[in-house]
This record gives sequence, structure tokens and C-alpha cells, in this order.
Amino acid sequence: MSSIGERVKEIRKQNHLNQKMFANELGISQNHVSNIENGNENPSSSLLKLLCLKFNIDEAWLIEGVGSPMPDFDTFSDDSLMSKYNTMRVMLEKMLKNRTGDELKSTVETFSYVVSLLTANGLSDDNRAAYLVAVCESISMIEKQEFATHCLGNYGKLGKSSYEMLLHYKTESETRLADINQKIREMNNIYLRQLQADTRL
Repeated sequence: MSSIGERVKEIRKQNHLNQKMFANELGISQNHVSNIENGNENPSSSLLKLLCLKFNIDEAWLIEGVGSPMPDFDTFSDDSLMSKYNTMRVMLEKMLKNRTGDELKSTVETFSYVVSLLTANGLSDDNRAAYLVAVCESISMIEKQEFATHCLGNYGKLGKSSYEMLLHYKTESETRLADINQKIREMNNIYLRQLQADTRL
């Protein structure tokens, strides 16, 4: 298990900061950062809390090395949902700072499309609620498909013996893509229902 100093160093590197920049962000000396990372000094409890707040880190992971760096949010209270939103917003802003040109354009345009989808113009309260659930579920399935492909990239280099795994991936992917298509139809049908149209997709 890594030490707290190693986890602090991991936070710094994930945010693409050298020790001087990291120290400036936290209002401490570069020497103190170096000593913490090398295990020569322990960070104070107030510094640990500042690290968690500033870089959206789970406190249990930082202090004890358990779980993951990402805070574990429940989705039952408005406060927790807003906290999750703020974490995602900070992550997006950090991402944008490291992207330029076509990558920046695609990232901003994708975010713009998502915001437009979530606006749900012209829908009644009931239809908007159903529409937003369908939007959430369709985007969630797209993310799951991307994750499955990412995993295949990590574990798919098994030569000919990987045929069974590739077949499983293909079957699951086709099912997931059909589900995504169905959710997109559902989103459009909600609008058609609102318009009292005689057709459905």
C-alpha cells in the first residue's frame, strides 16, 4: 500500500503540477511538499482537508489509502448531487486547460450538445422527467460501451486464445448498441407524444 506522501505526489502529478506550482496552490512551501512526498514530514489535518477540497479527492483514500481517489457520492440527496456536479465541473475545467485545437473544439462542442439535450425545451414537467431519464440512460450506456472497449484494449492482447473473449465482447456490444438506439427512439417519442403526433419511432 502506498504511503500518504506517495498519494500526495500522485495527486500533484495527476494535476500536471510541479512541486512549486503545487505548493502555490496550497499556500505552503515547496520544501514542505518535497518533505511530505518523501515521507520526511506529515501533512497537517487542515492541509489534508484543503487537498481534498481543492482537488476533489476522497479523504479516506488520501489518509488511509482505501477505496479510490474519487469521492463516493450518493445520489439520494440534492446536496450530494450538487457536490458530484461540482466535482465533475472542476474535472471538466482541468481537462479543458490541457486541450487545444481540434481536441478542445470537440470537447467543448460535446459539452454544448449535452447541455442542449438537458434543456428539454417545450416539454411538460412529466414528459421532461421521463425524457431526462432516457437521456441519462442512453449516455450511461455509451459510457459503458466505451469502458468495455477500453478494457478490451487492456486485456485483448491474448493472441488466438482470446477468440472467446472477443466473441463475448461483440455479443454484449451489439446488445448495448441496440439498447442505446432504443433509448434514443424513446427520447424522440416523448417529444412526439408532447406534440400529439400520430407517429412514433
